[in-house]
Amino acid sequence: MRDVYDNIVGSPKEQSDAVNWQKYENRSEEFGSHLSGRTLSHTPKTPVMSELLREIENESWRDCEKKGLPWIQKWYYPGEKEFAVFLSHDVDEIEWSWRRKLLMGVRHPSTLTNGKNHYWGFDEIMELERKHGVRSTFFFVSKSRHKRDPPYSIRDVADVIRKLREGGWEVGLHGSYNSFNNREFLQEEKEALQYVVGEEISGVRQHFVNFDPAVTFGLHESIGFAYDSTIGYREVSGFASGICHPYRFEGSSFYELPVMVIDGQLFWHEKKSTRGAIEEVERFLNTTKKYNGILTMDWHQRTVDGYTFPGWAEAYVESLERINSMNVFVATGEELLDWWERRESVVFEGRNVTDESVEWNLLAERKIDDFTLRVRIPEGSRYKKPDVQSKVKFQIAERDNEIWIRFSAIPKGEKIGVTMAR
Repeated sequence: MRDVYDNIVGSPKEQSDAVNWQKYENRSEEFGSHLSGRTLSHTPKTPVMSELLREIENESWRDCEKKGLPWIQKWYYPGEKEFAVFLSHDVDEIEWSWRRKLLMGVRHPSTLTNGKNHYWGFDEIMELERKHGVRSTFFFVSKSRHKRDPPYSIRDVADVIRKLREGGWEVGLHGSYNSFNNREFLQEEKEALQYVVGEEISGVRQHFVNFDPAVTFGLHESIGFAYDSTIGYREVSGFASGICHPYRFEGSSFYELPVMVIDGQLFWHEKKSTRGAIEEVERFLNTTKKYNGILTMDWHQRTVDGYTFPGWAEAYVESLERINSMNVFVATGEELLDWWERRESVVFEGRNVTDESVEWNLLAERKIDDFTLRVRIPEGSRYKKPDVQSKVKFQIAERDNEIWIRFSAIPKGEKIGVTMAR
């Protein structure tokens, strides 16, 4: 639990050491079970493990406050963004089946002659996301082996895959129905997709949210994926792993970006109207913001088809507009993971406390842009404006009892000192 806490909260060892970790031992089994996917949270609408981490964070802060010491952390996201959104699209179908063509031809005769591929959806989503200044991740199946696998060939989508990459979208693997526990299948599928993309791919999400916690994620890591985005519920939207942050599996460098909101959960299983789906997304946005977390959304590209999915595309459009109005970091999975690892690479090398001051020393082990330190000041204490020892440009802002130190670009190997004099 502590390793996950330190990675997510981003505070120095001395502050974590002050926490009474023994007090939380009765939650450690639940914590590990949820994050590993062995059990899914029974309270889907509340990220109970993120709630627990916030409780631990507050205990750490109260200890500093009691001692009259400032409390510091590496802020979660670039640009002082309050939370993050990971937009994604599982590509399950790309055209109507002949049965659907006949059905829609009866219901809507114009569809027989308009020549439109109603399930394609890529151009509409690219145009929409380009308009809002965001990019997303598309998960493609590269081999169909099971009756529940998507009925398209990688050759059918090769051109649009290249177009997506050229435009700044990420392409990930949507593992076939039985690949979640089959190394041979998964390796073959990864290589087939990489051949089309022309580069290594970072992310994977299993079809039908299939996973075996004892096998799947170790398999994903062993064949070279950087992150998984599979852990989620099938029939209800929510925080299945109980957490709304990226996290590494125990004893691993491999990350999970759990999926919280899938369009079919809202419309098919929870029976939401278009307005109800929009309001539910907004509730998730506000909850994720509360914990400075990450909201992962999966909106299938075929839902731009208003004949089959009336109101689904409108819900995505309005959700994007709401996201755009918030102070949020919108990123693809690989962008999000890259930021998170760069943030982690800024390490606290020590804290020195004297009667006159508190000093922190940090080292950037990798280059990082737009990095921020947040310092909470105990009420009633009289600390002067921080003295920042750094060769790089930075800005200092004071807000209530907090100080925010924002660095424009920190090169690899840069040492930073921050001193707060009493």
